[in-house]
Amino acid sequence: TQFSFMTCLVYLHQAGPVTPSRIVNHTGMDKMMVSDLVKTLIKKGLMVKKENPEDGRSFLIEPTRQGEKITNQAVRKVEAVDILFF
Repeated sequence: TQFSFMTCLVYLHQAGPVTPSRIVNHTGMDKMMVSDLVKTLIKKGLMVKKENPEDGRSFLIEPTRQGEKITNQAVRKVEAVDILFF
């Protein structure tokens, strides 16, 4: 779940600011699951939470450099396994 979340976050962040609601809409994940993932991934140092200047009721999330690096490494490994398996 963390891998899917981070992959989505890194992908969406390339096009602009990301809110947890945007992750929910893009992935179909449950809101509470996304909320728990945000807390967990912040604690792990893989993402950060920032104020949303456009909407005071929500916040923005973005991957840290480490989070983006680890996610991109994991994507390459998953793609390699996918090629071998299929």
